[in-house]
Amino acid sequence: MTPTLVSTRTRLRPFELADGPAYLRLGSDPAIIRYTDNHGLTSLEDALALMARAPLHDYATSIYGRLAVEWRATGEVIGFCGLKYLPDLQEVDLGYRFLPEFWGLGLATETSQTVLDHYLRQGQTPRVMGLVHPANGASARVMTKLGFTEADELVLADLGAVAFRRFYRHLSP
Repeated sequence: MTPTLVSTRTRLRPFELADGPAYLRLGSDPAIIRYTDNHGLTSLEDALALMARAPLHDYATSIYGRLAVEWRATGEVIGFCGLKYLPDLQEVDLGYRFLPEFWGLGLATETSQTVLDHYLRQGQTPRVMGLVHPANGASARVMTKLGFTEADELVLADLGAVAFRRFYRHLSP
């Protein structure tokens, strides 16, 4: 079952189809997607289709899935955060994304720590990976704050010729 989690300032919950407009913004704003493999969503229909293939599919087939992050003060979906199993790599990946007006507030660290704490308590996730674009220093700092260690570089065929920095954190007690 996909969890609902609460951090100091946010609530993390499974995405719903009603979140399509927020998902579209998170996947189409050039500032948000500049360090991702995403070429950008162009319509609400694209966003709903990707939601069906990604988080909604993950919830149905895995114990993992990126969660919608709501700002508790307003209930607005301001981003996503969560774990995702990457079958091609046989790895569990931590990922997050936020609206630009919420950058610089420590939310990536806060929500990621909430997610990691949940899976640490479950004892089902011995190791988590984080992939960081080499130009994304802010995300690399988040990984370090969360206790991840940089391991190597990884070039993924479907992400072009960029060598992503790969970080790991072991969650087993």
